[in-house]
Amino acid sequence: MFRRMSIIPLIILFSAMIVLGMTLMKRREPKQSDELTANVKLNISSINKQWSIGLSYDKNHNSDTWYMYVPSMIDPANEKISFKGCSSLKIEDIDGNVLEYKNEDKFAGLTEGETYYLHFCNKDEILETVKFMYLRSEGVAAAFITTDSGSMDYINENKNNYEKGNILILDKDGSVNYLGALKKISGRGNTSWEKDKKPYALKLAHNAELLGMNEAMNWVLLSNYYDISFIRNKVTKYLGKKLGFSYNTESQYIDLYCNGVYFGLYELCEKVEVESTRLNITDLEEENTLVNVKQPIEYDTVSVNKGEPGERVGYDLPWSPKDITGGYLIEKNYSNRYTRFPSRFRTDAGEKYVIRSPRHASMEEVDYIAGVMQKIEDGAEAGEDISEYADVKSFADKYLLEEFVANEASGATSSFFYKDSDKIDSKVYAGPAWDYDKCLGNAMKDFIDDTEHLNFLTAHTQGTRLFYNLYKNSESYRKLVSSEYKNVLRPAILKVLSIKIPEYAEVPESDEMDPMNWTFTLDSVKETRAVVEEFIKDRMAFFDRVFIDNEELAYIHFEADETIELAVIKGSEIGALPTVGDVKNWVNKDTGEKISETTIVNGDITAVPAE
Repeated sequence: MFRRMSIIPLIILFSAMIVLGMTLMKRREPKQSDELTANVKLNISSINKQWSIGLSYDKNHNSDTWYMYVPSMIDPANEKISFKGCSSLKIEDIDGNVLEYKNEDKFAGLTEGETYYLHFCNKDEILETVKFMYLRSEGVAAAFITTDSGSMDYINENKNNYEKGNILILDKDGSVNYLGALKKISGRGNTSWEKDKKPYALKLAHNAELLGMNEAMNWVLLSNYYDISFIRNKVTKYLGKKLGFSYNTESQYIDLYCNGVYFGLYELCEKVEVESTRLNITDLEEENTLVNVKQPIEYDTVSVNKGEPGERVGYDLPWSPKDITGGYLIEKNYSNRYTRFPSRFRTDAGEKYVIRSPRHASMEEVDYIAGVMQKIEDGAEAGEDISEYADVKSFADKYLLEEFVANEASGATSSFFYKDSDKIDSKVYAGPAWDYDKCLGNAMKDFIDDTEHLNFLTAHTQGTRLFYNLYKNSESYRKLVSSEYKNVLRPAILKVLSIKIPEYAEVPESDEMDPMNWTFTLDSVKETRAVVEEFIKDRMAFFDRVFIDNEELAYIHFEADETIELAVIKGSEIGALPTVGDVKNWVNKDTGEKISETTIVNGDITAVPAE
């Protein structure tokens, strides 16, 4: 008679087997073939043998296939293959046909996307065999970086680590776009830096034009980890350009190779910085350097009201330039990022700004720009005219852009403002636009992704109240926002849907290499594009009702440790509810009635946490 085994031990045993299997997959034991495959290199430039690409293992761990990811301008049949540890390579197709290659032979006769058996041979003896496939991108430039150490391990340990090296950029037609020393490659970003596909910052040895973009030394490699469609940044920056921001960062798609290893499809992008070819305002950092004996960074930092509203942190510089009215590039930021910057200030309302330039600002300079921003904050709260201090059109355009795309971090971080010297322009401008991988239906918070909400840039932790106050308290500002939407933004949105999205999506949707390398599918890239398009259409329909048809809004004030402001069209459902800290459930402060997603909003509401 058989004894019936309890279901619980079976579940435990089965779960343990799954965990063990996953662990073994993640901790794949090195094989002899690893050393052999590591030494297979395809030359990609006659300039120098250091410019080559190698093989990459299948990160999906679904097979033992090794891939050669070939940039679009390189035809393997015309390039030489090199290797070590064996006398020849024999490549066998599924029908048993074999091609043999000696060192420095042209790598001809192979078909892209076909699976082969790659035999490492000593004469007639097969030392090791692995599965092999090569893939080739289409119509995209490529950047090849070699670091002094020959590895990216040190850089990837910490985003503050950096190395020197060299860089070669080939345009999609195969011409050399740039070849030279790399003064610095380091990590960058915040949440994106924590992911396997990391973003990087580049500093060239000298100013250079890259792929048709204006010359500069500093460049950014965006990984777009959170946006596999690769179009959200491009779409949003295009809209910013059409709205008339005076500086908009340009970018180009590239295949990135580091020390011969394919890293994926990236976006080579201009950096937001004060520079004659970028944000062209007075360089106050340079002025500070000129008037002081030592470099500004060598002086002590000082502070007042530290950690409190009205905080000022800057450098105790012996001398300041005669004109400290500009230029300034500042960024609204929140606590754990705010304190990383040496020059910074808080307004009376507690809003935190870091001074990007001059990075090493004197206390006199910190006081000056903080005072200007305080006047803008006070005026917005009081519903007063702020045009003496701010370019109101740029503030309306920034609000419209961030609100339309429903940017997850809007008003909290990567939110820039700038001011030139009064001799050139006495006003503060909102912009440039930056960092839009989590928008257009990708905010990862339902109430931000809700297309029939306005949140006035208050949705993120420590978001701003500046734009809410401007919109709520100033009729002239509301009229300007409506006019800019109807006459500028909406026509640009229509062009995005009909022309720009197909243009921006062409490279990501034809690229099989990045999905294979980073374990997603080409179909998911196309599905993500469809999400973006659908979001834009739904959002435009809602904006039409608000800013063209002038349907009346009802405001919902979510009052907790932090405050979030939402607005919906009066008489409609409230939609997705925000979470503030641990608070997910809300009641009407005046009536005590529970608030749900289906609550009809017929007037302004103050919502408080449910007990």
